[in-house]
Amino acid sequence: MRSLAIVPARGGSKRIRQKNITDFCGKPLMAHSIEAAHESQLFQVIHVSTNCEQIRTIGAALHTNTDFLRPESLSDDHTGIVPVLRWVVREFERRGQIFNDVCMLMPTAPLINSADLRTAYDIFNSQEARHPVVAVTSYPVPIEWAYTADPAGLLTRSYPDQMTNVRSQDLGVKYYDAGAFAFFNTRQLLDEHHDLGSHLVGYNLPRHRVADIDNPEDLEFAKILYRGSR
Repeated sequence: MRSLAIVPARGGSKRIRQKNITDFCGKPLMAHSIEAAHESQLFQVIHVSTNCEQIRTIGAALHTNTDFLRPESLSDDHTGIVPVLRWVVREFERRGQIFNDVCMLMPTAPLINSADLRTAYDIFNSQEARHPVVAVTSYPVPIEWAYTADPAGLLTRSYPDQMTNVRSQDLGVKYYDAGAFAFFNTRQLLDEHHDLGSHLVGYNLPRHRVADIDNPEDLEFAKILYRGSR
């Protein structure tokens, strides 16, 4: 079995300048998840998919594959992750490298470790790679407690019946994508008619090791979690 890890790390982030390589506790942010990938010993190739020469150079220093840059047409704010993954896999195939499975490894997941990747990969293989395995975590409160707000700040209950008439312990645990990693069967990934979003298998990360880093406040919170876990 040959496994490829793809780290989607385009340049040009706006809310945090050069987010993927900003300093995070003494290292470029993306170094943390890349090091976990190396330590897992799962991947024949770890490829940083970027349109940025600076990120490419840092990726090379982290012993990742940086043979080719991502085209600008796949590097804007509106392009999803899956088209990028497909393009990278096809480019490797064009160069004669075939992989059985692909791990999407986010550069903004500094709290994961090699054991997470190995355990999730074991889950992936235990069901013969029939379904993608995605890192998830649980909501801290029931999503049925959610409100929406209008422009004036007036709150409206999103689930009014369940908020008032159902005990919290009866609502059940809900999960969301932790933004850390996912494993895919390569043939399914390349099949544009295959619905990758259905029949997912979750790998549950504890909440104290999940941080969605979108703005400077998120970044500082992630650093607090990181230091507290060491």
